[in-house]
Amino acid sequence: MSEKLSKIGSVFFLSVYIFFLVFGFKIVNIALIALILFVLLDWKRTKKNIYTYLKSYKIAYAVIGIFLGYQFLHGLFFQELGEKRFGLLGLVALSSIVLSWLSDIRVLLKIYLSVLTVLAVRGMANVANYYFDSINFNMVEGGHINGLLLVSRPYLGFLLALGILFCAYLIRFSYGKIKWFYCGLSFFYIVYLIVIGNRIQLVSLVFVLLIYILIYLKTNWKYKTLGLIAVCLSILSVFYFSTTLKKRFELSSFNQSEIIEQLKEQEPRIIIWSCAKDLAKERDFNKFIGLGKEKLLQAKMADCYDVKTKNNRLREYFMKSLFGTHNQFIEYYLLTGFLGFLTFTGVFFYFWKILKKEFIPMAMLILLFNFCMVENLMNVQLGSYLFGFVIWLCLSINQTFKHKNNFSF
Repeated sequence: MSEKLSKIGSVFFLSVYIFFLVFGFKIVNIALIALILFVLLDWKRTKKNIYTYLKSYKIAYAVIGIFLGYQFLHGLFFQELGEKRFGLLGLVALSSIVLSWLSDIRVLLKIYLSVLTVLAVRGMANVANYYFDSINFNMVEGGHINGLLLVSRPYLGFLLALGILFCAYLIRFSYGKIKWFYCGLSFFYIVYLIVIGNRIQLVSLVFVLLIYILIYLKTNWKYKTLGLIAVCLSILSVFYFSTTLKKRFELSSFNQSEIIEQLKEQEPRIIIWSCAKDLAKERDFNKFIGLGKEKLLQAKMADCYDVKTKNNRLREYFMKSLFGTHNQFIEYYLLTGFLGFLTFTGVFFYFWKILKKEFIPMAMLILLFNFCMVENLMNVQLGSYLFGFVIWLCLSINQTFKHKNNFSF
């Protein structure tokens, strides 16, 4: 394949893959296969980059391999390999390595930001139309929200948070008007996050910003203190002007008694995690290997919801949806026991160890960790793709900072 054709093909297949990924289309599997075929057809040019990448992070992929290997061995032991989640684990593996042939990660980041901006503008337009057309504007809860946003709110929030970090990375390599363009783009993503009221990603970004100021920012404590004050004032201002965030965080309940009871009426995860805790305390629960079967876990959670939502206005919602644990760590503990929990947690621990010197990859890892604390990424196609995608990004961006000073604006 000629060099010119190779460049055109790489941009085209990357664009299609990222477009389907960001918009959460099921046919992203087809784009993945097409991307793999392109890499194989251009093997003479791609093999060197793939080999160098895998050689640099062979231990990291060994750690991932231990996690995936245990899950498959556990499934084989319980004769559950036919479950959907094992196919999704395969997507985690593929998406974590399929882009390793790229020589310049900035090309992919620019494509990602272009697609994300299209998604955000379209969603913002839908929200604006809804605001002007509806009598009771509600972005707090309801089945209409995901339709307006085009992508499920939790995943859209994660995509936007990643976009903000990608802008920060590109700012590092930009000058003049281009640098200001990425600053403006990241500001737009932050505003959109506030509009849609995505709690976990806003909290994660604030946490990441505090870590940057306290650890990675190379300045004296006088300026660090001013930075912390500015962050606090910004947070107060956002909550003052955003009615959606006030309701999403249930700030009014702090002036009332029985806060937990108030939250149970608004936040399903309070009941979900309570049920998961009860399951872990059952006498017949094997802490070493877990329940083993996903259907058994679902049945036990459903029984718990039936008991705990009798006087809750969300009862019908719970019994219809039959939520999973909404926490990947808890799910692996309940389903595959302490060893499953340990191998999954080990992935984050090892990546923290090798990424902690660099701010951007470390911040991405924190976003992924926090997202796994409130969602079961491995239970849905988009989540599985994003997990592998972010793992690859963390390693690839970290590689670009090797032999350089720590990230600093």
